[in-house]
Formats: sequence, structure tokens, C-alpha cells
Amino acid sequence: MSHSTRSRVLISSNRRLRLMGIIPILAIGGLVTLFWLMGARPSQAAPNGVIRYVAPSGVCGSVTPCFSSVQAAVDASVDGDEVRVAAGSYESASATPVLSVTKSVTVSGGFAVGNWVTPDPALNVTILDGNGNGRVLLIEGDVAPIIEGFTMQNGFINEGLTGGGAGIKNSGGQPIIRHNRIYDNVSASYGGGIYDTGAAQIIDNEIVSNTAQTARGGGVYVVGNSGTTSIRLNDIHDNHSPGTGNGFGGGIAIENSSAFLEANTIYANQTGRYGGGVSTLGTTTNLLMQSNLIYNNNATLGGGGTSLQGNVTLWNNTIADNTAANGGGIYVSSSGVVTIGNTIVAFNTGGTNDGIFVDGGTSSGAYNNIFDDNSNATLTNAITGNPDFVNRPASNYRISSDSPNKDTGNPATPASVNIDFENQIRPNGSGIDVGADEYYPDIFNFSLTPEMSANNVDRGTDAIFTHVLNNIGTADDSYTFTCATDPFWSVVNCPNSVAVASGATTNVQTTIHIPGSATALSNGRTIITATSVTSPTLFQRVIVDSTVNPQPGVNFTSNYTQTVLPGATITYTHILTNTGDADDTFTISLITGEWAELLPSNNFALFVPQGESRLVRV
Repeated sequence: MSHSTRSRVLISSNRRLRLMGIIPILAIGGLVTLFWLMGARPSQAAPNGVIRYVAPSGVCGSVTPCFSSVQAAVDASVDGDEVRVAAGSYESASATPVLSVTKSVTVSGGFAVGNWVTPDPALNVTILDGNGNGRVLLIEGDVAPIIEGFTMQNGFINEGLTGGGAGIKNSGGQPIIRHNRIYDNVSASYGGGIYDTGAAQIIDNEIVSNTAQTARGGGVYVVGNSGTTSIRLNDIHDNHSPGTGNGFGGGIAIENSSAFLEANTIYANQTGRYGGGVSTLGTTTNLLMQSNLIYNNNATLGGGGTSLQGNVTLWNNTIADNTAANGGGIYVSSSGVVTIGNTIVAFNTGGTNDGIFVDGGTSSGAYNNIFDDNSNATLTNAITGNPDFVNRPASNYRISSDSPNKDTGNPATPASVNIDFENQIRPNGSGIDVGADEYYPDIFNFSLTPEMSANNVDRGTDAIFTHVLNNIGTADDSYTFTCATDPFWSVVNCPNSVAVASGATTNVQTTIHIPGSATALSNGRTIITATSVTSPTLFQRVIVDSTVNPQPGVNFTSNYTQTVLPGATITYTHILTNTGDADDTFTISLITGEWAELLPSNNFALFVPQGESRLVRV
């Protein structure tokens, strides 16, 4: 007897686009940036020496000397020199830091080959990329470099319990690290984003989505430092220290060190044990925290907002909407000596004392506003009532004009508590306000998010980009928009002028047309700028980077029908040709009776470069 068989092989495209993900920046906002230096420092790098230039191609236009490697330019420099780096991605060999600095030099990203004078890191994204193979930046020795204007991403380091710092490790130096985006770095132990044993000044950075896998300091880890580490004016969010045995400080962990935290916005960080936002450890730790906004952080055990050991003083912080099993806002351990003044602790979740839980340590303080929370801390001169945030659901924790915290802070507040979390001067009025925010009437400020985004678009179509405008000022305002896109693309619709009340949000949409002639995987950039009508010098700009989707195509031959004897084995060879306009990966699957199988295995993926063919056997 013979059997007639027919097998059917299914081919589907697995188009994979490798795009850099951009985490939306949920910025609460700021009016100006103040660079404040603490203490004596060694000779600081300054733009007084030779300027060297770096571009990915090694072609820098009319300027010299020009390098294609940031490391080579730094190696050629001496103290006081400056290295200016053009937009692009810079990498290194596996397990080697992308950049090692042992000199007091200035290294600045954000330049364009056509403009070496004015950096714009948002527009000219300059990436130091660890590619998951090693540390991004290493600073060693008694040096004081300035590192600014970079995206430092994809670092990975595994130094066991003796080290860390996948994004940045500062070993004994006194660097200024400012205006950087420190993103998606992973340490197997300590300090996913930054590891500091010196006296770093970490100023005005976004430290986001970093991880300390088994130990401490998802965003920043400071340990046994040689001076005072200053962490100021940063957005520190979505960092993790998930270890259930040694996980402390999802956002920041400070251990047996001296540190100063001022005007940071610390939110959406998580830890497997203590201190979702901030954790201090060790009896020799000395920490001053003032004017920080700490919200929406989580700790599995204690201190969703902060977990405190050592000697810690808090002035004018807002700690709200954090969660933990105990002490959702503040957890004071048995070795903690904590003073709390002019601080709002509200709407936290975690145990009986969900606001402040003193677990054997000591606490004191006055002029605090604890609302919707319980506390067993020893505090006096309480401020009572709802703090009256402008728009808590939208994470706008400024106080309104009717807040009981306005002008009611401690009259003996130190004069050094002189800015709020937005870098506005305080006090403003008859007394200092309680909390991280200093109330100002008719302050105009807004955010437009996401600030950077990446997406795919189809040729010959219109793409719609949606952004959220949040009026985070204290007065109503209106906003106008301008839009620009790739020269070969066109703006179909730029948002119309819109009025937004204080504390309110609205969505705005921009429509861009992608021509049918666009090539596969080509990139286009759209820049949308919103400007305050009332305060025309106030504007926000967002960038959308778009990649054109390829058009998949496949030719698969041939069909076979054959009669075979029972027990016989026969192999059919098919030819799969990628007729699309880009490389592609195809999923090969089989629909048949009980006799056939694919070689090498059923349901496998097959990568085929554009225009090439591969064999498929059944």
C-alpha cells in the first residue's frame, strides 16, 4: 500500500527592531540650576588648557585635535584640559570601562560637529555605552574631573561584595558629575548607577532604572567615603535593590559615610528590604537631608521613603505616598539618632505607625506636618491639617496658598536651608514653609512629557505623537507650540494654543507625515516646543525619534506532492528568500499529518539577510 502525503510549512516574519528605550522623565520641574560646591577641593578641571574634540568618525570639522575615542582624548590630556564630545555612541572592549579618568580634566558631551561652542545634551545625545559587558565610567585617584552632558547606560559589573558601580565608580576622587543621564546599569552587588568612596558632587542628573541585584544602592551607593558626598538637584527614580537578604536603598544607600542630600526628587524606587527611597547604614554615618521630595517609593520591610541608621538630620522634606510593611514614610532603626524638622509626612502606608516608625532608635524634632499617618516619634509643635498639595494624583506635591504649612516652619531653622526642591530661594514670606516646597504666588512652570521617546512608523502614513502638558506652576497659563521634523518628512498638525489651569494636565497631539519614499530603518527626529504665553522665556522641548518600519517580503519554494512506500523516509528541500527591504527573522512552523517534521526542529527561527536565501528541510 502506498500513501499520498502533503505537508504545509508556515512562514511568518519576526521583524525585530533594536531601539534604545527612553524612560519618560516625570520631572516635577525647576526654575534655575545652582551649582554649589562644598568644602576644599584639589585643583579643579577648568577650560583653561587645551581643548580636544571627539566625534564617532574621527572627523570634527574645522577644529583640532580630533579623536574618534573619548578615552584616547582623555589619555592625551593633562590636568586643566577639556574634552568636548559630539553626539554618538561610544563603547569599549568587553570588561573594560568605556572611560577611565585619572586626571582633573573636564569631559563634556552634547556637542554637534557643526557647533563646538554650545552643548545641547538633549538634542545631541552623547552615549557612553557599556553594552552589558563592563563599567561605563571609572574615576581613580585624588583627582577632581568634571563629567557632564552624557547618557551613561548599559553598564554591568560583578565584583562580588568588594565593589560595584556599573554606571560610575568613583574611587577616592572628588569629581563633579552633573547634567548626565545615568540609565539602565546593573551591578551584581552594590551601586547600580553610582558607587562612591571619595567625595563626589552629584548634581542635576537623572539617575533612572539602575539595579543593585543582591545588595545596596540601586541608584547611588556611598560607602566609607573620604570626604562629604553631595547629592543635589537630581531626579532619582525607578531604581531597584531587590535583594531579599541584603537589599537596602532602592534609590540611594549611604553606609558609614558623610553625605549631604539637597533638593532631590526621589520617586518610584524599590528595595527588597529597607529604604525604598533612601537608606542609611552604619553607626558612623552622618547625613543631612534638606528640601528633598520623596514619594511613591516601596520597601518590602521598612522605610518605604527612608530607612535611617546613624546620625541623620532632616529639614524641610516632603515624604508622601510611600509604602512598606512598617514605617511607610520613615523607619528609624535601633541604631538611628534622627532629628526631623519642618517636614511633611503624609499619605504613607505601612503598619501601625505608617508615617514614622521608631524601632528602638531615638528621634526628636518639631514643626512637622504628619497627616493621614501615625507616628511614634517624639516630636513637638506639630503642624496640623491636610498639607493641601496642588495636585497629589498628578504627583504635584507643591503646597497651595491655603496650606497650613505656609510660613509656619521653625523660626530657628538654620540659614543654610535656603532653597526648596525646585531651587527657589527660601524663605519667601513671613517665615519658612514646612516641606520641600516654598510657596510662591503666580509661579509659572510646566512640564511636557515624555521628554524623549522612540517609536516605529510606517512609510506613506501619518504618525500621531501624544504628549502630556502639566501646569505645575501656581497660576493658570496658556501655551503655544512649534514643531519641526526631518527635512524629508512634514508636519501635518502642530498642537494649537491651549489654556491649562494650575495643577491641571492636558494631552496635546502632533501629526507627522512619513513619505512613501522613506527607506527601511531610516530615522527621523521630531522636535516639539511648548512656550508659556505669560512667561515667554519659559519653554519645554520634547524629542521624538522615529524609525521607519521595513516592508517584509518572502518567497518560499516549492510545493511537493509525492507518493512513498510505508516506512520510507524522504527529505524535501525548500528555498526561502527574503524579498523584503531589510534583514529579517522568520518563524518556520509545520502543519502536517503525523509523519513529517522540520529539520533541525519544529517551529524554529531563521535569520535571513535582505535579498538572500536559506534552505528549509522537511
